[in-house]
Amino acid sequence: MSYNPVENYEAIRSRLEFLQKKAKDPQDRSLLEQIAAGVERLVEDATTNPVTKYRGLPRRDYDVKSIQERKRNYNKDFDFFVVMIDIDKFGDFNKKYGQHVGDQVLKATTEILEEGTREYDIIGKGYHLHGEELQVILQAPSKEIAALIVERLRHDLEKKSKEKAGHKITATFGFTKWDVDKEDFEAAQQRADARMQEGKQEQRNRIYYSA
Repeated sequence: MSYNPVENYEAIRSRLEFLQKKAKDPQDRSLLEQIAAGVERLVEDATTNPVTKYRGLPRRDYDVKSIQERKRNYNKDFDFFVVMIDIDKFGDFNKKYGQHVGDQVLKATTEILEEGTREYDIIGKGYHLHGEELQVILQAPSKEIAALIVERLRHDLEKKSKEKAGHKITATFGFTKWDVDKEDFEAAQQRADARMQEGKQEQRNRIYYSA
């Protein structure tokens, strides 16, 4: 049987809540509360990138069941699209200005992405395949609408980053449709990532779609 971290966490939290209700001694209840708080902190640390501080899904594996649940709850007729985002010449920020500026660039980028997405979109936490990529999983009724959303994100990053980070930030975007009922997330991710990498060789600060 495969290990499911989401189900495992829910089982632990449910068991702790049960023990808290059963505990009669105040010291026991206090200890259980501390344990529960510790579990919550561990989950937060495991699901939060230390730079972007964006809480979302686990770093490496998107839980397909939770994504399918989103599809049932939000815009059932919309499709999912995986977007891979690579900050252009990110290494230059660290080399020229220091790592603290690189951190500011990542934080500002994440904030701008968050401002430009909806409650049913999912922003990745700085999961890197090549160094400084971010991910967005968004929902849209067509690839044309998805392209408009991705282009708006690209435009917002270019225009708003100077104010937020003190430096102009641009990024190259690769995106693809993800059929959550027929393929794994990794397949869509690799497709979007490959198109983004190809796009960087053509022209940076653009969006690229992979069928």
